[in-house]
Amino acid sequence: TRVELTPVTGRTHQLRVHCAACGHPIVGDSIYGYQGEGAPNGGLTQIDGAAAQNLQRDIYDYWIRSQDDKRVGSAACLLCLHACRLAIFHPLTRAPMIFDCDPPF
Repeated sequence: TRVELTPVTGRTHQLRVHCAACGHPIVGDSIYGYQGEGAPNGGLTQIDGAAAQNLQRDIYDYWIRSQDDKRVGSAACLLCLHACRLAIFHPLTRAPMIFDCDPPF
């Protein structure tokens, strides 16, 4: 499942923490995802021990098994977070520049 997220505050890890706190960490997140080093569930609430951990592991394992290695390649082990649009001002002309890109996963 893909979701569209928009950061509001610009704080480090904002989207990753919020997804984890909702019980849906970003696939491949080594900090807040399954067995990550960050606080469980984004640090906002504690999850129900073994049952929730097992479910999260099963979902992660299913996702890894379901990926087509030819399509994803080595990206299967990376954080699956992608900016679909980047908008900046040209540094010299100040003209708006917009870049769109479909997600690679």
